[in-house]
Amino acid sequence: MLRSMLSCLKPGRFRERRLVVMKKYARTNVKTTRCGFRAFRFDVCQTAGLYLELGRRRPLSEDTCVLSFDYICPDYIVFFRVVAGNDSIYVRNVDPVTRWTPFSIDLSGSKTFLRDNMTRLYNNTIQLQVVPFPTAPGTVFKIRNLRLRPQTPEELAKKAYKETCLKSEAPSVDRYDYYFNQTFPCSVDSVEVSQMSVTVKGAVGRTDMEICLCEIPMFSTIACDNLRIVRKIEPQNGKFSVVADRLTDAYGKTYDRIYSRWILACKYPSGYKICSYGRYAEEVVSKYSFPEIRARTKKGIGSFHETPFESDLDELDISYITINVYINDYIRLKLSADSIPFDYNGTTYYAERKEVETYDRLMLSAAKRNIKVAVILLIRTEQQSPDKAVGLMLEYPEMNPAGAYSMPNMTTNDSLHLYGAAVDFLASRYNRPDGRYGRIHYWIAHNEADSGQAWTNAGDKTLPEFVDIYMKSMRLIYYTARKYDKDAEVLISLTHYWNSRHGEPNCFAPARLMELLLEYCRKEGDFRWGVAHHPYAEDLLEPKSWLDPNADFHPDTKFITFKNLEVLDAWIKRPEMLYKGKKRTLLLSEQNPNSVDYTERGQDEQAACLAYAMKKVAACPGIDAYVAHSWHDEYFEGGLKTGLRKYPEDPDDPYGKKRSWFVFRDAGTDRENETFAFAKSIIEIDDWNEIFHSITPRKYISDKHDTK
Repeated sequence: MLRSMLSCLKPGRFRERRLVVMKKYARTNVKTTRCGFRAFRFDVCQTAGLYLELGRRRPLSEDTCVLSFDYICPDYIVFFRVVAGNDSIYVRNVDPVTRWTPFSIDLSGSKTFLRDNMTRLYNNTIQLQVVPFPTAPGTVFKIRNLRLRPQTPEELAKKAYKETCLKSEAPSVDRYDYYFNQTFPCSVDSVEVSQMSVTVKGAVGRTDMEICLCEIPMFSTIACDNLRIVRKIEPQNGKFSVVADRLTDAYGKTYDRIYSRWILACKYPSGYKICSYGRYAEEVVSKYSFPEIRARTKKGIGSFHETPFESDLDELDISYITINVYINDYIRLKLSADSIPFDYNGTTYYAERKEVETYDRLMLSAAKRNIKVAVILLIRTEQQSPDKAVGLMLEYPEMNPAGAYSMPNMTTNDSLHLYGAAVDFLASRYNRPDGRYGRIHYWIAHNEADSGQAWTNAGDKTLPEFVDIYMKSMRLIYYTARKYDKDAEVLISLTHYWNSRHGEPNCFAPARLMELLLEYCRKEGDFRWGVAHHPYAEDLLEPKSWLDPNADFHPDTKFITFKNLEVLDAWIKRPEMLYKGKKRTLLLSEQNPNSVDYTERGQDEQAACLAYAMKKVAACPGIDAYVAHSWHDEYFEGGLKTGLRKYPEDPDDPYGKKRSWFVFRDAGTDRENETFAFAKSIIEIDDWNEIFHSITPRKYISDKHDTK
């Protein structure tokens, strides 16, 4: 296949084309200077745009579709953006580098984008924009060897692999129509999973047709072509019960049916048609049950890692931590000199010992203090993966380069198997009866799912399509963890938007996303999931969150920030949100006010907002924890300084405690009123009771079936 693709390239065509910087069309804020042969330097304080044109006005070869260059940039930037006419392509994961480093942007999915803007006689230009963090003080950016080139054989092979993954999925049903406009005569009522078998029970509403129980493995979508008939139904008084082996080799590699969706289909002359909703497992037998850990406080530390200040866990009386777990960093397909082999359903995989032992130390640090651990499972892109083969298998095949992280690839049994193995390794290691390596209590599925462009990228998807994929990942994590821990919980991660959304493509209003998640659970079976919310201030730079203009006290507010946490508290306690009659877990898992600078005023405003937030959290019983992000300021945050401590590299006070550190320490103690007293004048209140509000009884969302 690859050879045939390469043979289509005609010799003698101008397949690699040099691009030159057009100074006369450069943005006024960009001053470029030469710094070598075909090399330019410019300062980036805000979005910087370079207009590029072909060195020679000749037609582009059909396969010339990759923008390549070398760059130097010592500081973090948000993304590159390629602009042609009204089209644009975002590319994240731009590493800070101090030496010339190659970078490529694949434009093969936008050949019209290139043809229309690079082959016109008088408009043969594209624009490369460098977009810094809005808080960044400015940086020097260097670029050279700008060119358009064909895809390499390696790039073509990766593209072919992704196309194969997508072809394995038959066209699915229209998810909106399926969930909201269908009434089925039959039903799958329960799915129970034991150590050796799966028991499926349900009801048959018609007897005039042959009805079969079908399995849809997790790597397939709901579609008639994907139905695997397990057994013809022979109902008794309209009811049926079918027992199937839990493990099967029917799909080329041992597959665990704990992940399957079960559905009924009627036989017609033209084939089988779906006659029920699909249903996942609700009951899963667990190996272990662990004593409950009762949190002493609602205080937590986010992005917990090894620092010289582990004693903060004691001094701040921390009850929760979050740990970022990058699956690509530890899972391997091949044995290395320093790896840990492990078996998963008959296949041997390998975990990198160095990475795993770092997690061990963090987990044990929490365990000895009875601190609850929430891991955030993140999928790096293939480009960012230490093992490119692993990265290619785990990256969602339709992910676009705008994503900093990817939705996991669950489109084939091989990729699903790898993802399941990676989660199983963590679940089995950190849920042992002897507690040798510590314990994981909560599993956060990726980062800020509603911001699907940047943080959980699955390409261009409608809301129902995105939720179906994300739900699969949540269920895989949940079922895998429940094998070892009967109290395991998986949490959905959300931004501070609520009934509005981020302006980038493939972003969704969290309220609508959550309503659809609930609808899926009603139709397909509920499971123990909760919410990991990030109620940052509306403007992340502004510490005075009590002034947020679009965070009101209506249930359909545009934003949920520190100002209106009462809305979130009321929402999680709604009857329809309960799981088996109990409130679902709600962690504020990533947020903290910003300190504009390290001046006394800058620190006071941050500390005042933290006092404000902690008063709110204490008054909201539906909120289980406030996890401060971050422990200390980090340069990769692009100038945002939300930490309780200063930069490790601060020249005057490295890792220095900010005033917010003392506010966090004293929250919930008998020192709280004294420590918080300074904040009243900053917030402009006389009494803390002034900050609390009741929730206006209105609908929660304007249109819960909105698919955008």
